Amino acid sequence: MLFQLLSIYFRGYLNYVINFTSHEALAFKKLIATSFEIRQKDRYKIKTLFSNVLTVIKAPVLKNAAKLKPVVIYDVDPGSTELRFRYVRELKGYDSEKEFSFLSAKQLKGFFSIRQKLIFVSATMPVILSVLLIALFKTDRSGLSQAYSNLLVSFNALKVLRQNAVKECVFFSAYDTNSAFLAVLLQRYKIKVTVVPSEVPLYKWNSILIADDLVLCSPYQNVELSYLPGVVYKTKHSGFPETAPAIRQLYTERQPFSLKMGFISTGGWVREKLGHIEQGTGLRFNEERILNDLSDILNTRPHIELILYPHPRELNYYEGDIGRLKQYYQTFLGNTNFNISDTSLPSNQRFDEVYLALAYMSTLIFERAYFKRRSAIVYFKENLFPLPYEDEYLRFVSTKMELASLVDAIYGPLCQQL
Repeated sequence: MLFQLLSIYFRGYLNYVINFTSHEALAFKKLIATSFEIRQKDRYKIKTLFSNVLTVIKAPVLKNAAKLKPVVIYDVDPGSTELRFRYVRELKGYDSEKEFSFLSAKQLKGFFSIRQKLIFVSATMPVILSVLLIALFKTDRSGLSQAYSNLLVSFNALKVLRQNAVKECVFFSAYDTNSAFLAVLLQRYKIKVTVVPSEVPLYKWNSILIADDLVLCSPYQNVELSYLPGVVYKTKHSGFPETAPAIRQLYTERQPFSLKMGFISTGGWVREKLGHIEQGTGLRFNEERILNDLSDILNTRPHIELILYPHPRELNYYEGDIGRLKQYYQTFLGNTNFNISDTSLPSNQRFDEVYLALAYMSTLIFERAYFKRRSAIVYFKENLFPLPYEDEYLRFVSTKMELASLVDAIYGPLCQQL
């Protein structure tokens, strides 16, 4: 198994260097791509690579994993277990969770014996040298800094899955830099790989996916496929947003009329303060731009009430003090008719509170559109987003004039009906 792992790694390394397209090259490219887990200030430091190597060498001895069923759900974090169980149960039509098991990357960050540690570290020394070599020519080293520990996770995942004769592995958190590499490794051993990439557009963090079965979580993703040669699959079919099974019963009726409009924040300003990775999208600048433009638009349309949906990071920053949070937003909205939504319930359980919801970019927009609740992505524009797409419930707005026109088109007739 270790030989196969190293074979995939170095074949991918070589193909990547000479720009030759292969599954291994795609897996390697994703393995060294930007990682969410590395803070902004550390993503350029070579010493972060050494820290990762030392973390692997010092990794603890793990307990033997529990027995697994033939179908295994694989995710980065075990905290999502119940959510994933509900998704797979509905996706596969299972009667209960007894037909599948859960395995997370966090359970695999270690060694099952001292002997395994000695063999793994000795055999993978060339990997460390290769990572250091690439680091000399690569500015963003966030993915590189995790490559070594990701190989350990992949090796352990394969070991555990083979020991339990697992037939299929259902991947969530496909944005994880290790997902494509592990997929190629499992396919070598005839383990079926099903990938659920979440409902956000694929082009940004999921432009490389390797799967036997690809589950599309929003209709927009189907449009993207012809533009993304790095998404490789044998079969595809339509799924649903990741949280849909948990909230489906709330949205069985037609969307009720309302003169309220929502803005879903991604907390760009808090992310910036906390030093999280800047995704190259001008998150804070554009969210503030939207708020300023909404102030201008809604001040001449006082019959519309703006409801703000703060990001959990914003609530944590102000320690749940809604008054202080409202003062922050008042800086941009001034005398606009606005309020903060009730934060005692998750935002995806309050879709019917507003008739139209706006965001710079948020998974909630794609969830709303799936449940036929009017939604719009505002001002977000990159090379492959947005693509031409027609949907009554999902709009893409690129200018202030388009935003004002959308508000009038939706709320003008609505005023007459109410």
